[in-house]
Amino acid sequence: MAKYIFSFLVAAAFGTVSVSALDVETTAGSLSSQVTNPAGVTELKLSGVLNADDFKFIDESMTSLKSLDLGNVTIAATECNVPGMTNAYPANTIPANAFGGSKIESVVFPTSTFSLGDGAFAGSAIKSLTLPLSVANVGDGCFSGCTALESVTVANGTLGVGVFAGCSSLATISFSLPNTAIPANTFSNCTALSTVSGSANITSIGSRAFADCTSLSSFSFGRSLRSIGEEAFICSGLTAVDLSNVTALKEIGAWAFARMPQLESLKMSSSSQLSEGMVFDCPVLKEFVISGQATEIPDYAFAKNTSLGDPGLLEGAIVRIGNHSMHGMSQVQDVSLPETLEEIGDGAMQNMTGLRSITVNSDARPAIGKDVWAGVEQSQVNLVVPKGQYSDYSTADQWCNFHVLDVSNSVDAVIGDQLDNLKGRFVGDELQVSISGVEIDEIAVYDPAGMLLVSGEPVAEFVSLDMAGFQTRVYIVNARLSDGRVASLKIAKR
Repeated sequence: MAKYIFSFLVAAAFGTVSVSALDVETTAGSLSSQVTNPAGVTELKLSGVLNADDFKFIDESMTSLKSLDLGNVTIAATECNVPGMTNAYPANTIPANAFGGSKIESVVFPTSTFSLGDGAFAGSAIKSLTLPLSVANVGDGCFSGCTALESVTVANGTLGVGVFAGCSSLATISFSLPNTAIPANTFSNCTALSTVSGSANITSIGSRAFADCTSLSSFSFGRSLRSIGEEAFICSGLTAVDLSNVTALKEIGAWAFARMPQLESLKMSSSSQLSEGMVFDCPVLKEFVISGQATEIPDYAFAKNTSLGDPGLLEGAIVRIGNHSMHGMSQVQDVSLPETLEEIGDGAMQNMTGLRSITVNSDARPAIGKDVWAGVEQSQVNLVVPKGQYSDYSTADQWCNFHVLDVSNSVDAVIGDQLDNLKGRFVGDELQVSISGVEIDEIAVYDPAGMLLVSGEPVAEFVSLDMAGFQTRVYIVNARLSDGRVASLKIAKR
């Protein structure tokens, strides 16, 4: 039975158009026989049973429809007339592409359990959306390209791939469902997205899920989050990423936080590992905290981060520094290569123009790739090598271009060419460093793992440093002199 709630005529330049709100109770496949002027219907409220034929009629014939109420509808299966195939359109499912590109601005979904087919409302004019408790599955790209969509509430449903991709006006999204999985490309290119509520309920974030969300400046990562996919937040607007308490997180995909122009801080949990290109090209990143013990700095992981100083990347048991992994980190001044290091990849420290010193702690010279230090003025960088290995490094390809210094393990040892008068010694907890005839402009003291302990710019021939707060027995002292030379001491406290 079809009932016209209201009907009137609108005068137009070329005649009249019937505009209607229609309330129809229907049986499967009968809707077309109950509507006499489908092109004039702008509001449609349905009850009863629909099938794929009815959805096709709505989409193709109700070309002015803006409001659709399916609250009291159940959906029957539609058999396919191809021999050997049945139920081409399953029950309780709004068919794939049913309203793709339609003028529908608002929709009320069935209260009985249902699913949404792939692309069901893709490119439609829908403005706001609630996925109710009754929805079971939301198909791939279901609302993709809905450029008028501004807000979404997800109360239930397993989301498919790219459900809201390209919804350029979508500003707010709210999740109330626990254990929510965000598949690949779910919100990619949602450039207006600024608020994600209930994100603590999210257990996984798929590849490119929030890629190019340039208005998204903050995101709360919940404790139950287990994985972040490749390029998950690439080119997004996040200013800080705090994963320090996300103890369930095991996997961070390649390039997950790359090319983020506003990212200033990233803190990792102890359970997760670094990944390829992880924070590639984040030009204002100044803080990076890694709590776990990494064994590798992956390829391109920190490349083009021109504001990041020493983030302690080389602490622990690092075996490999990957290709271009620290390329362009121009704020890093002093590098201590760990004892476990076996390999430095191609261009790993290329254009690290702020380098002042490199200390080698391994007994075996690490293998190196091509152009490891391209763009670095190596002759101005002090390379401190283990005792007895001066000849090895001073003749080795690429290493020989540094100012090579042979470290000694003895107290008050003097290191460096023509720096016989540089002295270092401990008097109790006081470290005294002195030289005559030239001043010490800058001084830095490290532990053997490369952790900076004390630094300063004394501009003096004698420097006294209080080391009472440190328990280290061996200290590395780097001194830059007023005449431009660099000297290093390795001093053992008795």
